[in-house]
Amino acid sequence: MSSATDRRANVKRPRASLSDQIEAAIESGSNARDEASSLQDNDEGAQAEQQRRKAEKYFRRALLLNPKESRAYYGLGNINFDRAAYSNSDAALNAAWLAAEGAYKQAIRLKPDYADAYYGLGEVYSSERRDPEAIEQYKQAIRFDPNYVSAYDKLGFAYRSQERYSEGSEQFRKAISLSPDYAERYNRYDTLGELYYLQQRYPEAIEQYQQAIRLKTAKKSLDPNGDPDVVWSYIGLGKTYHAQQRYEEAIGLFKEAIRLSSKSKPCSGYNELGFTYYAQQRYLEAIEQYKQAIHCPDQPEAYYNLGRAYLKTNNKSAAMEQYEAIKKIAATAPYESMKKRWLKYADKLLSEINQH
Repeated sequence: MSSATDRRANVKRPRASLSDQIEAAIESGSNARDEASSLQDNDEGAQAEQQRRKAEKYFRRALLLNPKESRAYYGLGNINFDRAAYSNSDAALNAAWLAAEGAYKQAIRLKPDYADAYYGLGEVYSSERRDPEAIEQYKQAIRFDPNYVSAYDKLGFAYRSQERYSEGSEQFRKAISLSPDYAERYNRYDTLGELYYLQQRYPEAIEQYQQAIRLKTAKKSLDPNGDPDVVWSYIGLGKTYHAQQRYEEAIGLFKEAIRLSSKSKPCSGYNELGFTYYAQQRYLEAIEQYKQAIHCPDQPEAYYNLGRAYLKTNNKSAAMEQYEAIKKIAATAPYESMKKRWLKYADKLLSEINQH
């Protein structure tokens, strides 16, 4: 005679429906992707990639169950986009972007109103610096989800990259109106202030920077270097005051930014303070600030500005030393784009030295 336990073991459990199996695969894939992100944040790259492969399996299982499951293609797009961010070669990077692009496009073909897939495709194009194409995808995401805060945000940055500052500021305003918390968390008041500054809309820029300063001061938030996050708002506001020739107010803000930057060299603070002294024809004070700025990494403009300040004090040989320093650093630049940027400043400085 069989026991109750044996009889229960022989009872067939009802098989999950097809839709339940698909949902389970999509959910498992999404969870594995989240786990991969957590591992990557903890510098566990190999384990993170294992989780990404696991997520891929789940999404492909969903496609075996339903080849028209748009969410599975979207999930594959996300996995490959994540993979691109941590690729260690150009070939791997391009392959991941291509795979992500293809997956997002397939998701859109299956679901033409898929706002998240348009956003994902926009992210791929933005990462590849294909800004006009990115702009169109972000617009489509907003078309199908008018409250898509991240899409407005990324559209703003894409416009900024194209130097379409007015259109960019409109997107950030919209993002802030939809989610002030989002704007505060990601310093978008600073971003909007910068765009107003670039449009010479100085009163509006001041308003945004002051709002950023109020929020950051209240939160006592820190930047990645461990310095008070408000430092960059002080510098942005100082630059705006400088543009209005409110030099003493600008100097006070730059000095405060430098004072607060105890854990990292406040490169922008030194540069901007030097620039403001230069505008006041206080060239010796400007030189002292630029001397500090040149010790910061990747600061060709600091060497250029220092050379110009030396010319104003009729110290042509010291200016030539800055030119030679720029050339020397350019020769050892690890990237061609960096080399070109340094050489651009070298050529500008040499031209001014020859005209002196």
